[in-house]
Amino acid sequence: MPNAPRAGAMCAMEAESLRLQGNVLFAPVSLGMDLPPMYRSLLDPYTRHKPMSFSALSSRERMLTSQPRCFERAVLCNIVNMWRASRKHYGGQLMPKSAGRRAVEYFSRKFPEEFAAQHQLAAADSGAVFRVAFHQRSNGMRQIRNLEQVMQECRQWKPPEGSPFKSVDCVLLPDGTPDNHVKLIAQVQNVHAMVGTHGSGLAYSFFMPNGSGLVEVLSWSFHGQGCTWADQYFRLVADKDHVFRGSYGNKSIHVSSAYARDADVEIFFPTLAEALQKIALGELHTTPLNRKERTFHMRRLDM
Repeated sequence: MPNAPRAGAMCAMEAESLRLQGNVLFAPVSLGMDLPPMYRSLLDPYTRHKPMSFSALSSRERMLTSQPRCFERAVLCNIVNMWRASRKHYGGQLMPKSAGRRAVEYFSRKFPEEFAAQHQLAAADSGAVFRVAFHQRSNGMRQIRNLEQVMQECRQWKPPEGSPFKSVDCVLLPDGTPDNHVKLIAQVQNVHAMVGTHGSGLAYSFFMPNGSGLVEVLSWSFHGQGCTWADQYFRLVADKDHVFRGSYGNKSIHVSSAYARDADVEIFFPTLAEALQKIALGELHTTPLNRKERTFHMRRLDM
């Protein structure tokens, strides 16, 4: 499922808001597909049962198995629309930070070796290193074409005066395959800003520490709905000169709104630096009312 990390994170948020735990069976609707392995890991803190898809739960093939088919109560939630901007998602009913921290505590107990190195890194940093993590999609779509150049520019960037940071560290996160799931959760504990193109992989910002920020890179004609759980969320919108047809688009046409979501982009680092500066200073926390202030447009300066 392309939305597995995000949808799994939303399931965990709903479980946290309802204070579900123990004898609970999760059955997300998966459109007939098998549940990704990370659903199990995201929901482990809330249940001792293995999650299964709703279609598998309701299948007649399970009538003669030991799988329960009668329940004391059922709670239905609309995962598809849960992430859309509304008051309950901004630190309200869904309790995103509580759910995220519970998952981090659970994984740190279960996989202490993955978190030990990050604890050592945090001790060495002494709170003075501002860490920027870039996420590059592994499926060949929505690529940051100049990622290497942007990371080099990032390493030359200086945190702003007035922030607690004295230096910067810019790193590339591993891809979000199931094998890297726990490693990613551990690594983002020492990340202050995550940068990446629109996609479910950005859901790993769900596990980042309080006060951290997410910078989502978007095409000029696809603005998405935005993230509502990051303490500091910024949208970096590329103009036509920074957007390119991706592998999914029809090669005979220009990048249009029909293919804009899956287009490749280039990042103009000075525009990204504006968002990084605000994150380092903690200037602009996410609210439903400051969306325009949290949106930056990349434009060519030599036109």
